[in-house]
Amino acid sequence: MDESLVIRPATVHDLPGALALVVPDPACPLTPADVRARLASGEYRPEWTWLAETGEGIAAAGVWWGDTAPDGLDALLASSALPRGQRAAVAGRLIASAHAAFRRASSRTIPAFHLRLPADWRSRHDVVSALSWRWQAALAAGLGYERSIIDATRDAKSFVLAALQ
Repeated sequence: MDESLVIRPATVHDLPGALALVVPDPACPLTPADVRARLASGEYRPEWTWLAETGEGIAAAGVWWGDTAPDGLDALLASSALPRGQRAAVAGRLIASAHAAFRRASSRTIPAFHLRLPADWRSRHDVVSALSWRWQAALAAGLGYERSIIDATRDAKSFVLAALQ
């Protein structure tokens, strides 16, 4: 992996670059409008958004949510310029670095990784493909406990919530 990789929390000035990574993705239902609304409400904060940067810019981002401290990793995003074969390693380092910083700052447990997936995700190649590097990254960062929860949303779509802790 490239030694020039820098992993750090975002600042307000980094948010446009992080928002550029929020694109339609079958394993991440967030939209730029969702992110802006959650930033405005305080559910997301720049310091809970972590970036992995290379000389070319932001390669990956992790977006944690919470109230007074980060409670969960809500989105793991990668630049289309980051080769698929490097996404798990880069994102795994990003998660591990953020969690180490969160651990130093708080006595709370390590935030879970919340993956919101369509109920039929196992039979959809597009979702499985988009999920695989995220799952590998979570495992590489030391997360491992999985639980699934079915959640019916207002528009009657079902999602599986797999939390790794």
